[in-house]
Amino acid sequence: MIYSGCIVMPWPDSALSQNKRVHWTKRASATRSARKLASGLAMEAGLHLYHDKSPRLIFSFFPPDNRRRDLSNMPATQKAAIDGISDAMKVDDSQFRCVWPEVFSPILKPARVLIKVVIGEVMRDEIIAFLGWVPTATAFEIAEAHDWNGMLTQTLLHKMDDDGDVIMRSGIYRLSERERLK
Repeated sequence: MIYSGCIVMPWPDSALSQNKRVHWTKRASATRSARKLASGLAMEAGLHLYHDKSPRLIFSFFPPDNRRRDLSNMPATQKAAIDGISDAMKVDDSQFRCVWPEVFSPILKPARVLIKVVIGEVMRDEIIAFLGWVPTATAFEIAEAHDWNGMLTQTLLHKMDDDGDVIMRSGIYRLSERERLK
């Protein structure tokens, strides 16, 4: 992981629920405002600087009260928020890896949805696989081979160097002994 950011969204509008029968204009309005809010919060969190094609989104739902709720309905209420995060990051949301909770989090006032965005995990695994086949490469060569953002690739490689996954000498990266033996 090279970056982790949190977005705190308000409790979803009931018009976004699959179980709620509302006029399409009301649902469209709720969808539009949730998407716009999520996009703005993602920009504020700095997610627009990262163009990881498959970030992990971890959701936590903090309900307003003890009423019984259907947890399996909650992912549908978050589609607009996912689209907003996708808009801010300028990536296709079909590659997002969403992690949904098995239970609701404790009650909070005001109720909210916490979305933790983790960037760089899949890229790390792909870099290790790439350097397993190609013994040495520059950050530019790795980014170009995977069609990645060069700055994000460079940042991740620096982090991997600090963590001991790769070794960098004169701008050339190779797997560390520890990674090669895995």
